[in-house]
Amino acid sequence: MHITCNHELLALIDADERTATLKINVHAVPLESLSWQEKHSAARYHSGLKGEGFVTIPIYHLLWFYGQRVADAVSDLPSNFGSSVLQLRRLPLIDPALLHMRHLALMHRFSGGAAYFSALYHSMHGDEQLCLCADLASMYFTGALKQME
Repeated sequence: MHITCNHELLALIDADERTATLKINVHAVPLESLSWQEKHSAARYHSGLKGEGFVTIPIYHLLWFYGQRVADAVSDLPSNFGSSVLQLRRLPLIDPALLHMRHLALMHRFSGGAAYFSALYHSMHGDEQLCLCADLASMYFTGALKQME
């Protein structure tokens, strides 16, 4: 998948390799001005972009950062997410250095089994409560968290 703005390549998503190659030093661009083009041979473009002002990262890192940094990322969660029972499936497939103590504490809360959002929220204090939505979004987007039926 090639993502461009005014015919300038900004990102290359390679689903087969599970990587995202992103242009460095790009200013915020309105979503509606982006063009998305499906390309089936994305892998051969990656090597050509190295040294051209691009960086390649695992797609799970991009999804983790999206949940952590984009204020309305929670709007991309299922509509019933907040009232669902949530279960930790596995640890997020990200570099452990990206995890803060509050992420580890949240994952530890799931060691007792599945939990409702409200129960998680009321068991926390301070920064943990303030960041709960973003942290759960990041965990969901990276496949570490799932909704129970």
